Amino acid sequence: MKNTTSNSVGDYTYSSVPAGDYVVKARLAGFKDTSTSVFTITVGARQRVDLILSPASVSQQVVVSAAATLLETDSSDRSMVINPPRSSICR
Repeated sequence: MKNTTSNSVGDYTYSSVPAGDYVVKARLAGFKDTSTSVFTITVGARQRVDLILSPASVSQQVVVSAAATLLETDSSDRSMVINPPRSSICR
């Protein structure tokens, strides 16, 4: 197995690869792993192998929890008088 890293535009090269059957695999954080089907390299050949990286599935979970203040129904220790709004009609 040989490893390499692509450049900033995604190009990569392997040199001095013996003739034979190969599979190229690619992995990058945030993307699904991908691989080619088997292909054959012959002596002296230049082989172009393109890979397409697809975004990995993203999941996000948000948990919101809150407790409402309980209404005091058994005593009047806490009270508040709510006055209706005053309005007037002018002619």
